[in-house]
Amino acid sequence: MDVISEIEGETGRKIDIQASRAIRDRARAVYVVSDPDPTRHLIIYDPRFERHLNHLVAHECGHIVRFASATPKDQTLAKTTAASRARAAQQLLPNLRHLVDSGLPEGALSDLLPIWLGGTITQLADTPSDIHIETWIWEQLEHVRDVQEASLLNQMKANAASMRAVIAAFTPELVWSASNAMNYVSAKAYARLLDRPELVRPYRRTAIEKLGEELFEMFKEAPGDGLAADRQLSDRWAERLGLSDWFEWTTLDLVSPEVRHAWQ
Repeated sequence: MDVISEIEGETGRKIDIQASRAIRDRARAVYVVSDPDPTRHLIIYDPRFERHLNHLVAHECGHIVRFASATPKDQTLAKTTAASRARAAQQLLPNLRHLVDSGLPEGALSDLLPIWLGGTITQLADTPSDIHIETWIWEQLEHVRDVQEASLLNQMKANAASMRAVIAAFTPELVWSASNAMNYVSAKAYARLLDRPELVRPYRRTAIEKLGEELFEMFKEAPGDGLAADRQLSDRWAERLGLSDWFEWTTLDLVSPEVRHAWQ
């Protein structure tokens, strides 16, 4: 893939692509921007999605380009702290009590809460960039279009499954609505990109469609195209969704090497 050679030449760092089951149920692929090895750009992917690998690598290359193109002060990551996790848990407390009353084992909450928080924050931080990157791939990497379309359709199908009542019944309402509203933005953006209007059908005539439309309008109004603008949009979404207290932005140099890991 030519884009790999270009990135390696411009950054002086090789791109290292590795299969890893560690990110299963977290992401299909990840650019490990917090990787402590300064000689490489590490991309890891879930081997279950090997058939979409060319697209997944192209997408993560987009994240590399976007991050490398930003000024040092704008090269930020979403970070949780003990205080922000406590605030999020307190905010979710009424939802959590309802879930336990509905039959969710109380002991499961300690395992599920980090997944709910981490997944929502990752989605909030990445979705604006993801949409821009997919447009870049479609316009600049025509040889990837076929696998890109198949990969995005697979992703949108999985996202739409989150709208099912059984998922809603065992997910905190705030997490469920925020995640699906952001999924709606992706579905609408990719429906236009791929000329696939059916991608937004699962969200039609629901409360999620209304909330998702608000987020989509913010996306259209976002000032500029770059990592700094993406972060500003994430902050606007966080405020609208009630998630502003769940995380903070930090620069890479402030991420302690001993806590860096593959799905950060």
